[in-house]
Amino acid sequence: MNDPEKEVTTDAVVSLREITSDTLGAILKLKVKPGQEHFVADNATSIAQAHFEPKAWFRAIYADETPVGFVMLFDDPDAPGMGDLINPPGTLICDEDEIVEQQVVTGIAYAKDEAQISLRRVADRPGVAAGIFGPLAEAGINVDMIVQNISEDGKFTDMTFTIPSGDVAKALVVLEKVRDTIGYDAIQHEEGMSKVSVIGIGMRSHAGVAATAFEALSEKGINIRAITTSEIKISILIDGPYAELAVRTLHSVYGLDKQ
Repeated sequence: MNDPEKEVTTDAVVSLREITSDTLGAILKLKVKPGQEHFVADNATSIAQAHFEPKAWFRAIYADETPVGFVMLFDDPDAPGMGDLINPPGTLICDEDEIVEQQVVTGIAYAKDEAQISLRRVADRPGVAAGIFGPLAEAGINVDMIVQNISEDGKFTDMTFTIPSGDVAKALVVLEKVRDTIGYDAIQHEEGMSKVSVIGIGMRSHAGVAATAFEALSEKGINIRAITTSEIKISILIDGPYAELAVRTLHSVYGLDKQ
């Protein structure tokens, strides 16, 4: 899918970004070339479907600051058609070793306008996490990165998480209402953050992927606020003004600018 009105150069940095209310309109305008409509659903249908499928993962594809595409992944082996090896529903089935041997990092994604909220000296007991994130979910606030630090005596914890900057005021009201129930000493927040993610299925079998990112960002003077990891993704929270520099740096250090 592409926008025929936008000209994209070959040296553009390609990134995957979360779709927000501000960017939704541009993504919905993207169209496939004439004659290809029967291969994929339109973006509006796919985005709507993704919101009702807990295992769906979708992002907008950008070349620099120009939206040029849309991608959605769906991981459910029990879904209709997933067992059909002759006509699989858009999934390439191959040996795991074959996948792992491919490129370690396949993409860099980032999300702007993130906010960081920290609850200090929260009582470390069962049910505290549910007491924090349950009310936030009921208020329609999407929580992303979550980092928990336990005190040396094991009695208290600091809980830090990120949400969209536009939801900070609402989140503070919600957390203040449950303060007595949760039992935290103080709440701190900071807006204007950006999340940069390194994505690749190959990183689960290769050492040093995270260290490479941390060293590259350090050399550019970019401070890391928080880190979360999974088998296929490393997400790093940084100050918002450094987002583009971080994306370009990581794009280069993993050789994605040479593809």
